[in-house]
Amino acid sequence: MNQQMNNEGLSRLVYLELSRLGISNPLDAQRVLTGRIGVYDHEGTIIAKEVGNYYANDSANRVLCSH
Repeated sequence: MNQQMNNEGLSRLVYLELSRLGISNPLDAQRVLTGRIGVYDHEGTIIAKEVGNYYANDSANRVLCSH
């Protein structure tokens, strides 16, 4: 059976897993997530995009909170 993956749901799952993992290196986080849920991201684009967004937002929040 071939079913289409819901990209919005996968994006939320990536964010949830990133918040639980607590990994500070985006490359390591992407490797872990690809190992865990990469089968649902056929081209690898959703995981890569969400990891990038997560760490970009995280570093922006650190800068704002340090002032």
